[in-house]
Amino acid sequence: LACTFEPAVDLAGLMCPPDSTSDQCFTPAQVQTISDLYNGPRDDAGRQVYPGKMLGSEPQWAGYYIPWQGNDMAPGKLTGVAGDHMNYLFYEVDPGIAVPDLRDIDYEPDTDAVIPEFHWFHWDINDFHSGAGELMKSITDANDPDLHRFVRRGGKLILYHGLMDTLIVATDTIDYYQQVVDTTFAGSVAEAQANARLYLAPGMGHCAGGPGLNNWDKLAPLVEWVENGHAPDSIIATHETDGLVDNERPLCTYPQQAHYIGPAEGADEPGNWVASNFECRIR
Repeated sequence: LACTFEPAVDLAGLMCPPDSTSDQCFTPAQVQTISDLYNGPRDDAGRQVYPGKMLGSEPQWAGYYIPWQGNDMAPGKLTGVAGDHMNYLFYEVDPGIAVPDLRDIDYEPDTDAVIPEFHWFHWDINDFHSGAGELMKSITDANDPDLHRFVRRGGKLILYHGLMDTLIVATDTIDYYQQVVDTTFAGSVAEAQANARLYLAPGMGHCAGGPGLNNWDKLAPLVEWVENGHAPDSIIATHETDGLVDNERPLCTYPQQAHYIGPAEGADEPGNWVASNFECRIR
C-alpha cells in the first residue's frame, strides 16, 4: 500500500522507438492503458466510478481485462460479467439479452426484437451517477458502516481481502472498515477490534489464488471468537505448490503488518517462511 509507481516515468526506459511496436517494449498507448487501469474508470464529468487497480494485481489483468492471444482476445470480464451485470445487476428494468457473442464487436444487436439485444459497450458509464442504477445498488451494495445494532447483539465480524485482488479492490474494503471505525466506534480502532477486525492477505487474488498467502480456515477463527471469546490477533495462512506448503506467515489484524524477525539476512530464504519468523506490528 505504501508503494508508488508512475507508468509514464518508471517505464520511460522501456518505451518503443517512435512509430514502432514490439513485445519487448511499451507504446504510448500501452502506457496510457496501464495508467488508466491504476487510476480507475471515470464518467464524462470526471467523477470516479470505481477505484483503480492496486499495485501488485498486474498478473491477473490478462485474465480479466486485457485482450490478447492467450485468451482469444476475449478477457474473462468481457465474456461474463459485462453481459450479466448489465442485464441483471444494474438497471431496474432489464435491457434485454446480451448478443450471442460479446467478443464480436461488429455484431449489430436487434434492438427491435421482442426481447431486445444489447452489446457490452451499450452500457453508459454516465448512468453510474445518473441514478439509473439506484434501486439495484440499494439491494446489492453492502456499504452501511453503522453497525450499532450488530454490536449491541454481540456480533463479531471478520473481513479479509487479498491485496492482489484485481476484481474487487482491497482499498474499498479498507475504506469501508475505516468508515465502520469512525461511524460505529467513534474513530477508535481499539474499540472496533472488540467486534470487527480486518485482515489483508498479500499476494492473494479474488477470494483465493495468487502467489501469496491464500489458504486458511475461514470459519474456525470466527467460531473461536463467537463461542469461546478468543479474538484472532492473527490468522496463520499458507501458500501451497503442488500440495506442499512453501510459505507460511500470519495475517495481522489491520492496521498491523507482518514483519520478519527470523535469522539475520534470511528474509528471502524460503526455508525461513514459517509463521514463527514473523510478528505483527504497526509499521
